[in-house]
Amino acid sequence: MAVPSLVAFLKSAGWIETPDGHLELPAASAPEGLELLQHASAAMPTPAAAPSAAPTVPTAGMSLKQKAVYMAEQKAITEKESAKRFKAEQLAKLEQDKMIREKDENWKSAAAGVKGGKDINTFRGKYGEDQGGG
Repeated sequence: MAVPSLVAFLKSAGWIETPDGHLELPAASAPEGLELLQHASAAMPTPAAAPSAAPTVPTAGMSLKQKAVYMAEQKAITEKESAKRFKAEQLAKLEQDKMIREKDENWKSAAAGVKGGKDINTFRGKYGEDQGGG
């Protein structure tokens, strides 16, 4: 009963409040009420997974130096896992790009150094070897 809007929704789906404060679905309206709940739960976004807390280590007997070494090791492990995930994501993107290049008939390659049909130019290329020096 902590979420009044949910209680109102369940009551509109055919649930009834018992004298002891619980909600019950009568047998007569069970199929419709459960079907409505299934549709509503399928439409709801799934909550993002809560970040897992760092593992706790009994540091009561550790010196400051030991704690610092432990924290540095944990940081290195975390960075390694993060780099591994990033690499996997990038490889997946490359694999998807490869598939698009092979399957999409509208995909065209562009020459390196060309953006929007115009050459990317340098100062020397724009003004020449001798004219840009001043």
